Parts: sequence; structure tokens; C-alpha cells
Amino acid sequence: MGNQRGTGENRLAGKGTGPRFRDTAGHYELWNSRTKNLYGTYESRGTALRATHAIVEAHGSEYAKRFILATEDDEGNTDQVATGTELIRLARLEGREGPNDEAKPPARFEVA
Repeated sequence: MGNQRGTGENRLAGKGTGPRFRDTAGHYELWNSRTKNLYGTYESRGTALRATHAIVEAHGSEYAKRFILATEDDEGNTDQVATGTELIRLARLEGREGPNDEAKPPARFEVA
């Protein structure tokens, strides 16, 4: 049986099969790998990368390395897109375009 919301199982260990889920993602999720907390959910890859870029700008690359960008399809299957230095590289390349309030870190963003 697939991943289910609220079951406590590791949703990032989904049964994705690579890029297929990246193209058909229901949404993108940004996770903090250190705290295992969901940072945010985004409707597009661009918006998720803008959020990551905002984290890099606000708190630096070392802090941003702890984040994981994943996709979740409509059936709840997850697939990791990028993490660590690769995620930061993508955020710098693709995350600078256009302002978007959704991409800004929360006002109460705490560095753990």
C-alpha cells in the first residue's frame, strides 16, 4: 500500500520512479532534513525554488544545505528532486525569477 498522510511513515521514502513524478507532480514540498519538518508546500517547482533561494539569501548556504525538495503526486507518492548543494545550485539558477510572496520565508523563521 502507498504512503498515507498522517501515518507517521517516512513520506520521502516514496515509491517514485524518477523524473516521471517531477513532470506530473501534484505539488512540491520543501523539507528540513535535520528537524524532519515540512517547511512549505508549493504548486510549482519555480515557486519552491524561489522559497529555497529566499532561505539561502536570508540564512546562507550552510543552513540551506539541510533542505530537501520533493514532489508528491495526486496518489501520495513522493520523489526527491534535489537536496543540499544541488538544491542550492538549482535555487540560484532557477529561483531568482519574479517576486512571489509565497516564496518568502515566514516572519517567524527560526534558525535551529
